[in-house]
Amino acid sequence: MLNIIRGDLYRLKKSKSFIVCLAIILAITVLSYFTMEWAIKIASEEALNTSDVITIDVIEELTELTSADLISSVISSEYTSIVFAIFVCIWVTSEFTCGAAKNTVGKGCSRVRIFFAKYITSVGIVFLMNIISFIIMLVSGIIISGTSGLNGEFFIEVLKYILMKLVLLSAYVGAITAVCELTRSLVAGIVISVVFEMFSVKLANGIDLLLDLVGLDFEVSEYWITTTMYECYYGAISTDFVLRAVIVTAIWLTISLAAGLLHFKKADIK
Repeated sequence: MLNIIRGDLYRLKKSKSFIVCLAIILAITVLSYFTMEWAIKIASEEALNTSDVITIDVIEELTELTSADLISSVISSEYTSIVFAIFVCIWVTSEFTCGAAKNTVGKGCSRVRIFFAKYITSVGIVFLMNIISFIIMLVSGIIISGTSGLNGEFFIEVLKYILMKLVLLSAYVGAITAVCELTRSLVAGIVISVVFEMFSVKLANGIDLLLDLVGLDFEVSEYWITTTMYECYYGAISTDFVLRAVIVTAIWLTISLAAGLLHFKKADIK
């Protein structure tokens, strides 16, 4: 398995998708900060031209936001998840499109080892991308918005959030890896992954509604990976959430890897 992982890491050095995905995250991050700064500036100017009490109160709240507030807002956003999903799709499906998976199997390597090696490298790379993304968000925020509110409590909460996000990403990457293995198509993998990221929360809520209509007291959304990821944000990491997140991760990771591995072991590799 270690030799397979080394081979994957060597391929990563030649891959442009890693750098491109980080560049996209950097661009979105910088745009987010400039948009928020622009909105605050507009709100400050609007405050001088209105007498509505409610409007003034809202504007005052906006203008009182610190750099820590803006940075935590960007850090807690989920746009990176879509970028990670697209990267995993490119990374996993390239094994089949370039013939690497077929060659590796042809050399007598165990399919179980090949599959888990691919999952391990995918998770490792996404973890690295996630940490680099946090650094990009923090440094960009300091450069654009300043350092107001950046104290010890802020960094402790950020660290808690990062660690929890990494735990959830292990299951999220497992689900995307399984989708890519089942489809073995870059386009299909990306489409399904993006749709899953954007609409699966609504699907889970719809299932909750149906279960409630038939009298079942159970909420699927409580154990849905994307719902849990959306609920994971700066300042929201409580003990109860950590326990639920660990359970959700274990469930989704087990189901995803089992489905992907079962298909990989039985399906022909072209």
